[in-house]
Amino acid sequence: FIGSVSLTNATLKTSWDAANLYVLVDVKDQHLWSDSPSPAWDDDGAELFIDPQNKNCTDPCSGVYKLLFNIGNKTLLEKGSATSWSAWNPTGVNYKIKVNGTLNNDSDTDQGYVIEIAVPWNQIGGQPAINTAWGIHFKLHDDVNGGGAEVHEDLSGDDPNKPSTWFRVDLKPAIITGTINAENIEGISIYPNPSNDGRFMVNYPEGASGKEYVIRITDVFGKEMLQIKSKLEKTQLVNAYGLQRGIYFMNIKNEEREITKKIIIY
Repeated sequence: FIGSVSLTNATLKTSWDAANLYVLVDVKDQHLWSDSPSPAWDDDGAELFIDPQNKNCTDPCSGVYKLLFNIGNKTLLEKGSATSWSAWNPTGVNYKIKVNGTLNNDSDTDQGYVIEIAVPWNQIGGQPAINTAWGIHFKLHDDVNGGGAEVHEDLSGDDPNKPSTWFRVDLKPAIITGTINAENIEGISIYPNPSNDGRFMVNYPEGASGKEYVIRITDVFGKEMLQIKSKLEKTQLVNAYGLQRGIYFMNIKNEEREITKKIIIY
């Protein structure tokens, strides 16, 4: 938002793999509020609407979903049911909220908050096929000065209750660029992934030992979090202990090949 009501703005990013849909919401907000007992949308937070099977219906029909998370860790999960929303109790939905600032203090200037969400495909009807479209809508709730959110802004569609108005996303396969031999890509494995402590073992293909590699770990915004330069053995420990839980990318490169793989710390 830009104007007299609020200077809050948000960036939404999505990613996916065979198991989950991943969503990251980065909100810049100078004053963070979480002082309302209910409902969840009366405090600072974000609401995600998804239509994974591209139903494109004019009401909250079966097969569409919404997930609301606020900075006070209140949630609201609902699914479409014919023409209205109903309670939804999925299994395996994980989220993390990082608050950059102090809550309920109008005398200072905060930075904002980040919400990371992982939604299992098997809880929303299965993974959509490659090269098909699905619907997504995003709503930001902004409590400007406490006591309840003054602004409820739809950022990617006209009506949260009409999936036919939501933004359409084309599901495309990942494209890796660079001078890479496909057999070499398959020869590099990273485990455990996800990791519960930030430690990953990288297993290299035959012939990799003794060659100099550069390993970089970046966050979803491309910020470098770790860099390692070394001559490698067949198996190497990459110690990212200390990084916060979330989604990262590990780039492994030498003069002959390059590969980037998504890693998760939980």
